[in-house]
Amino acid sequence: MRQSRFRAARSVAVLVLLGVVSLHASALATAPRRAAVAVGAIAVADGHADRSAREAFATELAAQLDALAEVRVTPPRRARLVVDGTLTRFERAHEGDDVEVRCAVSLVVHDARAGAVRAVLTGRAGARAARDSEALRRVALRAAIRGALRGLSQLTAIP
Repeated sequence: MRQSRFRAARSVAVLVLLGVVSLHASALATAPRRAAVAVGAIAVADGHADRSAREAFATELAAQLDALAEVRVTPPRRARLVVDGTLTRFERAHEGDDVEVRCAVSLVVHDARAGAVRAVLTGRAGARAARDSEALRRVALRAAIRGALRGLSQLTAIP
């Protein structure tokens, strides 16, 4: 009698354990995979070739990629996709008492191993304020990058 209770208790414990493992495995299977993406080469159009613009662009691109739920920013050697970027337009204009900054970016997404181009994404944006500032330039750059990255979610779904 004692052995049969022990066997029954052991069977129940094994079934509970198997249930927990299968629930955990199904949760992992339904969890979205995040594509490994690296920031590659960064270029700035000739008229804006200062080092600070290139650094700001690289920093903001990495931050915007990292903010995407379907992307995990990794070093290039571990990446599945690499995003190269070019700041193609960066203009300041005075509109009455305000200053307007316009920005355009071009992003080339390619396979990290084979180098095949998967997409060319573009984005542009503008920002206006009462005075020119570094923050105004960052807002325009951030919005242009965010606009370009909208198309990236379709690429990260590719196995």
